[in-house]
Amino acid sequence: MSRQRGMGRETLIVAAVLCAGACASGAGGAAAASALGGAWSDRDDAVLIGDYSEVVDVAVGDRTAFVAAASGLAFYDRLFRRWLPPLPLTTSDRITLIAADRASNGVWIGGLGSIAYYDVTLDRPSRAYVPGRVDLILFDQRDLARGAYVRSGGRWAVVTTTGFVTQLRDERELPPPGSRIIPPTLQQLYDQYPSLRAFSGLLVRNTALVSAPVTSGSRAPEREEVWLGTYGSGVFQVDPLFNQATPLPFGIRGREATALAAVPGGIWVGAVAGAASHGPGGVSFGSADLQQWSWLEPDRVPLLRSARITDLAVRGATVWVATDGGVGSLTTQQNGTARVWSALHGLPSDHALSLAATDEGAWVGTTRGLVLLRPDPTRASDDDVGERHLADIAVRALLRAAGTLWIGSDAGLFALREGSDSIARVFRPTGSASDGRLQRPVVALASFDSVVVVATENDLVTVHVRSGAVLSQFVRPDVARLEGITAMAIDARTLWVTGRRGLLVVDRATAVTRFAGGLPFASVMHDVALDARYAWIGTSDGLLRLRRRPDGTLP
Repeated sequence: MSRQRGMGRETLIVAAVLCAGACASGAGGAAAASALGGAWSDRDDAVLIGDYSEVVDVAVGDRTAFVAAASGLAFYDRLFRRWLPPLPLTTSDRITLIAADRASNGVWIGGLGSIAYYDVTLDRPSRAYVPGRVDLILFDQRDLARGAYVRSGGRWAVVTTTGFVTQLRDERELPPPGSRIIPPTLQQLYDQYPSLRAFSGLLVRNTALVSAPVTSGSRAPEREEVWLGTYGSGVFQVDPLFNQATPLPFGIRGREATALAAVPGGIWVGAVAGAASHGPGGVSFGSADLQQWSWLEPDRVPLLRSARITDLAVRGATVWVATDGGVGSLTTQQNGTARVWSALHGLPSDHALSLAATDEGAWVGTTRGLVLLRPDPTRASDDDVGERHLADIAVRALLRAAGTLWIGSDAGLFALREGSDSIARVFRPTGSASDGRLQRPVVALASFDSVVVVATENDLVTVHVRSGAVLSQFVRPDVARLEGITAMAIDARTLWVTGRRGLLVVDRATAVTRFAGGLPFASVMHDVALDARYAWIGTSDGLLRLRRRPDGTLP
């Protein structure tokens, strides 16, 4: 995709989708190209995925189903049955309604003071200003290419796909009633398909067998097919004649992605609700190709409805979740178990900061020390929590490598030989005595092959994974530009470091460092995870997937 093409998509969001302030990049990621100084050649190079579980409106065209949420617009290709990269919005943007264009593979986006048009196939945007709130869009069956008739602020206008507006003097200039194509309301769909209302509660049940409120509906133009949008469970493709529904989840559960855990084939994401949502956050899984999504429903774990997720760890079929209200253990299998531990069950503190999963349980770092949690198979109890280490010290990062548990705390770097019977199991590694930086508060840890990288607030230290001695593998990068390190990830090729004001990528072979700051769709970066093809970044605006070059760096 050319830079000009992507910038048009960004312009659509900034100026057209509701005149509500600066916006995220488009699905093509041209804003990312501008910020990173790279040449993004494909629309999949940079994709921002938000929360599409709370649907504002849904529209169905001949080729594409469009899903509007507070996070932006999602596109489902009905021909190839696959999700396309979404079009993100900022929390200040508001969509009032959408309508599928009848003459193209496009969508009309109504908002407060503006109407926008976007063609999915051509990646062609346009925008126009109109007075007031857009509350109705219709088309003339006799001349579909003319554009859309838009009602806003009690007045009508004709808007072309190129953004030209013609105000109508009165309603007599509208198409005659028999020639009007008006997207049906949810009530009209219920009237047309009476069984749809009767069975909607069963049709839109989630995996916890809870029915989400239906917020919107649309009908396919060429066959008996209805799409229902819900508040909390995304969209459902429904056969209204046989009362069958197919859930089509997309995106993460929660606007702000605060914790990540990469696994073969995809990514686990812990997120919290953003400013534009009153719903809960949650834990989601997304496949690397963004086609398969699943949500661990908050109804199974009430803790996720109000707590902020601080860390994730995955071991087999179990997802461990650290929050500021305790620790949760969730099995990913159908109707799996979900349990929660808090200070009432023996944790040093309700505020858990870090996790390291084991075959039998998980190490849990809290604001008041470290414990090993070994769950009873039947219930959560005080007996699950082992001896406390580093009492009253905040443990912010945990890492298991080479039979050692590495511990990043407010008192510096510690280690623990797992399986040791020694009473004094927690110790300071060799390098702590020779390098004072390892006695400062540690905020993140990362390891690959023979090294452990330790991040303090504004510095990086590399130590040997077995001896604990400080190494000089990396030329010390300028992390001060990040204005505080938040997370790290490392593999055989690169080290990725996120901060409050940007992203740092270090090539391990050459020590060449690339800094990316001021990403418009990532005001705060919380976590980072790597796989062979992608870098995943948890941001305050959602989950960001960046395609990596063959050498593992940014394009």
